[in-house]
Amino acid sequence: MKPFITPELMPNGKKLFGYQCEAMDCKLLGDLLKGRSLVAYVLPKGHTLRTAWELAFIFDTGFVLEFSSACTQAVDWQEVGSLNIRLTSAPAEGEPAKSSGGNESFFQAIEIIAVEKVIYEDEDVVVECGLLLRGVNGEEIAVAAGIPPGSVSVQMPFASTELFEPQFPISACRREAV
Repeated sequence: MKPFITPELMPNGKKLFGYQCEAMDCKLLGDLLKGRSLVAYVLPKGHTLRTAWELAFIFDTGFVLEFSSACTQAVDWQEVGSLNIRLTSAPAEGEPAKSSGGNESFFQAIEIIAVEKVIYEDEDVVVECGLLLRGVNGEEIAVAAGIPPGSVSVQMPFASTELFEPQFPISACRREAV
């Protein structure tokens, strides 16, 4: 995936930094995830939920979603992080979920019932900076562009909220159903 992107210029003059999706149509992301159960995540060694340059979610259906972010100069010195999402197939049985030497963390399955884009907007830019997954029991999992350029930060129901450091606070963003 590209570490930097060329934004689309919107009719109102703002720059749109949209998701970069690979091996899937971003418009179908909600349909792909709803009804599936998230069962594990994978981080490379030395990475944390607070700051990861790669992250993978493993679903019960056998596919893997990989996340990273693109950090791009928007206006003057302003840099914005937008989300990169890649759909990959599941690894063969007994093989690690990622070839990067990551550590798998399994947990009680979370059935996804809703998917939302997290969008930051100011006078210059519109940035698709995060993805929120809502579980059947009200759990929320958020993946967002992180503070270090190119990283992602993750919030999960069983992790401390202090670990979550998105570039743009979720409270400063709007959400749109996917």
